[in-house]
Amino acid sequence: MLPEFLADAFGFFGTLEPAGTIAAGTLEPMTDGFHRLGVGIERDCQWDHILSLCVLLLLVYHNPGQECMKYLKIMQDCTQNLHAALINCFKTCDKIDKLLQYNEKNGKSGRTIMRWKRYISLFLILTLTLGSWSISAGAADYSYREKRPDYELPSGPPSFTETEVTCVSGGNVLSGTLTRPTDVEGKMPVAILLHGLATDRSWCNDIAWILADNGIASVRFDFAGTGRSDGAQEDMTVSSEVADTLAILDYVESLGFTDTDNIFLVGKSMGGVDAALAAQSRGDEIKAICLWYPGFGVTDAVRHGFLLGQTFDPENLPETVTAAGYTFGRGFLKEVGELDYASACRSYDGPVLIIHGDRDFIAPIQFSFEMSQEFPDCTLKVIPGGYHGFWGFQEIEALNNMLEFFKENL
Repeated sequence: MLPEFLADAFGFFGTLEPAGTIAAGTLEPMTDGFHRLGVGIERDCQWDHILSLCVLLLLVYHNPGQECMKYLKIMQDCTQNLHAALINCFKTCDKIDKLLQYNEKNGKSGRTIMRWKRYISLFLILTLTLGSWSISAGAADYSYREKRPDYELPSGPPSFTETEVTCVSGGNVLSGTLTRPTDVEGKMPVAILLHGLATDRSWCNDIAWILADNGIASVRFDFAGTGRSDGAQEDMTVSSEVADTLAILDYVESLGFTDTDNIFLVGKSMGGVDAALAAQSRGDEIKAICLWYPGFGVTDAVRHGFLLGQTFDPENLPETVTAAGYTFGRGFLKEVGELDYASACRSYDGPVLIIHGDRDFIAPIQFSFEMSQEFPDCTLKVIPGGYHGFWGFQEIEALNNMLEFFKENL
C-alpha cells in the first residue's frame, strides 16, 4: 500500500490538467479523492504535500519528457511557493542527466551511473525538505486570504462623495461607507458590496469607485465581528452575515435617492455566498447579482476539516479555528458544513454574473461552474491567470465585465 503522501501525489496530479482559460461547459466533475481540487492545493505548505512534490520531482527526473513538463507546469500554477525551487531543480536534473548520458556513452558502468542517480536523488530530497522548513516558517497564515487589489484613490477631483454610515443588525451596529456619484441627480441605482472572510469593506473600494464613476451609488459595510463593526469574530456565522446583508438592504431601500427598481448585489468570495443566500428570501428586491470568485467550495472544504489553510476534525468541531488572521467559531463551521447552495441559486431567477480566475486555489472555479448551472440566468466570465483576487489588467477586465453587466440590466 502506498504511503499517504505518495498516494496524494499520484491522485492529485493525475486529476489535473495545466491551467488555462476555462470556457463554460468544458469542466468535468473532479474526483473526491483529494477533496475536489481546492483542499488539495490549499495544503501546499504542509509536510505531506511537500513530500509529495519531492517524490514527483524524482519521478520527473527519472522519466523526462513532455508528460513530466505538464506536471511541472501544474506545480508552477498551483504551488507558487515552490515554483522557483522546482524549476531550478529540474534544470539541474536536466544538466546532470545529460552528463550521465555522456558518461554512459563513453564507457562508464551502469553501476556507477545508478550510484550517481541515487546521490542526486538524495540531494534533491534533502534540498527540498530543508527548503520546506523555511517555506513553512515563512508562509504566513494570510496566504489563504483573498488578495487585496492594488489601488489608490483616483487622482484629480473625485466624481463621487464618500460618507461614513451605520446600520443596525441583530443588536450590532455595522460600520460602512456610502459612495455616491456627484454628477447624478434624483433617483439612482445602488449596489450593496459584500466582502469575504477575514477581510473587510476596504477590499471593495475599487468596485465602489468605478461604480460611482459610472453613475451607480454603493454601500459597503463591515460584517459584524469584522473591521469597525460591533460583534466578536467567533460569533460570526453564515446566518448572521445573511442577516447583516438583509439589514443593509433595508438601509439602502430607506435612502431617499435609491432607485428601488435597480438595487444590485456584489459579493466577493464568501460575500458571494452571502449574496446568493440573501437573494433566496428577498430576490424580488434585487435587480441583478455579480459574484467575484464566490466561495461556494467552502462547504466541501469544511466537511473535510479544512478552512483557509488550517485543519481540524470535522467529526468533532473545535470551539474556534484561527485561519488567515481571523477566529472562526464552532457555529460558523457547523452552518457552513450544512449549507445547500444549489437550492439558493435555483431560487433566484434574476440575472447573475460570476467572475472567476482559472488559477484560484482558495475558491476553485469548479464550484462556480457548478453553481452557474443552477442559477436560471447566469453567465460565467473566466479571468485567465486570475487567482483569488485580481491585479492590473485582470482587475480592469473584471471591473469592465461587471459594469457592462449592470448597464445591460438597468
